[in-house]
Amino acid sequence: MGFSLFHWGAGVLSILAALSPAQTATSKTVQLGATVENTRLEQDSKIAFVRVINRSERKITAINLSVDITFTNGKTDHFEQMLDLLTLIVSKQSQTGVAGEGALAPGEGREIRIDAVNPISSIHSKVDMVAYLDLSAEVDQNQEALNRLVFQRKNRALAARQIADVISEAAASSVTPDASGMAVNRLRQMLDEAVSQQQGDQQIELRSAIADLQSARAKSDLKGYAKQKNDAAVMSSAHANVRRIN
Repeated sequence: MGFSLFHWGAGVLSILAALSPAQTATSKTVQLGATVENTRLEQDSKIAFVRVINRSERKITAINLSVDITFTNGKTDHFEQMLDLLTLIVSKQSQTGVAGEGALAPGEGREIRIDAVNPISSIHSKVDMVAYLDLSAEVDQNQEALNRLVFQRKNRALAARQIADVISEAAASSVTPDASGMAVNRLRQMLDEAVSQQQGDQQIELRSAIADLQSARAKSDLKGYAKQKNDAAVMSSAHANVRRIN
């Protein structure tokens, strides 16, 4: 599974401040297929767990939370946190062959962890975007969250495809006694490029692949691991085609 954070910038806040009372008064809350059930704080009050529940009849692959926090020092913060389960779904499907395993099933709940620097006095969160296994999505006044999800999934699909190509090329090489090492070296070069270009999604995929290739299992079956990455690219690309239905 994956988490991502998005903080509002001053430009967004300025736009909201410019809205007239009449414009803001007409905003309506949309009923989505997932809602926040409860929130609990850890003892030091710097960690919150927001439990969301699937109230729809479909499996959910991603949820975006809009979060407002008041700290004990009186300061406040607003940000968004996304839970994308697609990586977990892809992993489980490669292991079991069961489509959709790892998604949030109807009636199932899951906790989303929120970490804060300062102790939390109160926290309010709501679900404002839900993506489903059937490639549909619902949005409550936050189209940008869906746009980010699509963008992230496209980037991770591209990275997985590039990783598969690198590993396949290394596995087919007849000039190196260490095909795994050859692949790792190339992936490390790609990681350096991704870091310099601030490509966060590619960095996640590349770091994961490098760690996998340093394990005995992946080393012993490079072609199988390359196929696994290619399958992940295909699935991630397909789920980047999620479309809003409300």
